[in-house]
Amino acid sequence: MRLDRRRFLTAASLVGASALAVPTRRPRAFAQNGTPPGQILFARSGNIWRWRGGETAVVIEDGAASDPRWSPDASQILFVRTGYSFSDLYIRTLFDNSEIQVTYNEVYGYPQGSAEYAANSIWVLDPCWSASGVIGYASDYFTPYGVLALWIMAFPGATPSLYLSDPSDQSIAGVSLSDDGSVATYTSRMRSDTTGEYVSFVAIQDLGTLESRVLINPPEGAFDSAIEPGGMRVAAAVRQGGVSDIWLYDRTDEEPIQVTTGANATQPAWLSDGSWLAYLQMVDFKFEARAVPINGSTIGEPVTLFAFDDIDATSGLCWTKAG
Repeated sequence: MRLDRRRFLTAASLVGASALAVPTRRPRAFAQNGTPPGQILFARSGNIWRWRGGETAVVIEDGAASDPRWSPDASQILFVRTGYSFSDLYIRTLFDNSEIQVTYNEVYGYPQGSAEYAANSIWVLDPCWSASGVIGYASDYFTPYGVLALWIMAFPGATPSLYLSDPSDQSIAGVSLSDDGSVATYTSRMRSDTTGEYVSFVAIQDLGTLESRVLINPPEGAFDSAIEPGGMRVAAAVRQGGVSDIWLYDRTDEEPIQVTTGANATQPAWLSDGSWLAYLQMVDFKFEARAVPINGSTIGEPVTLFAFDDIDATSGLCWTKAG
């Protein structure tokens, strides 16, 4: 099944966390009057939730929703709705709860469960909605060999364009766009010459020239990239010694900065002004959302934002100061 390619990357991102999920000292939580700014979207059990001002509430009760992303002005939410062996992008307007469908991947003309139905199933995953309005996502929509490749929409509803490049030959996940929509990063994978196993890495692609290159490729793998708003850095989860931590990498290959240590951390997400970085951390066999203030190379103390037993870690987080 084509979705297995995403499950490979998901398993790669969680293997260190699940294998080494030991009790961890909890960081301090903010008092109500010291709560970080903005609002964060996340997914729980097929529904979309919002964290704001230290409180959480469901905003889209769906049962099959994932991967929520804010629009540039935070008036809308882009998300993935999963059907029977397919998924599509939708946009929900918060003012009136109206909804539009952005992609149309449901299979018609074949019985569900048939070989023909499976062969024509199409997936869309891991979207990103840039500050400029450009939308990027991973999809196997008629791509060579059925790989998950990068697709770009200039604006919601525009005809999408395929941006296939060498690092995406083994399928991609975790799309992140720069504010102006000119650069993308994503997770891909390659086979190790030493072990013969696949190892994940982070690639960066110029969407104007289509040129791409490997940006973050440590021996045990890297994944879940997030481009700094208005900046030149990329946050990513890097695995070392079987444990994943968040690091900051400069797009010009300067020395990286370590954000967490021994944290089993994944899914970094910047506040839209770049002053905070959130991430998911496994503690006592469940995920907590935490955040650190960032000022240049100075990383502040982590704080706990929220924790639930059923957080969908593969959906990630999306943090905006708007709204």
